[in-house]
Amino acid sequence: MKRYEIIAKYNICGKMEECLATTPTAMGAWFVCYGEETAKQRVEELRAEGLEARYQEKPKGTAWYDDENWIG
Repeated sequence: MKRYEIIAKYNICGKMEECLATTPTAMGAWFVCYGEETAKQRVEELRAEGLEARYQEKPKGTAWYDDENWIG
């Protein structure tokens, strides 16, 4: 199953920047999900909150959090 990152635009110090999306209930948590249908659903949830959002496929081994030495 393919993995997707959910990206949203946030106002950071007065400038709109794209970041990994955070959940409304767990600030600092990012959206990484499996399956394109789930990714589409997450994007729609963020858009319903008034955020500009998109998803992108993130194959295993291409994300910074895939690093074996990452402590997270």
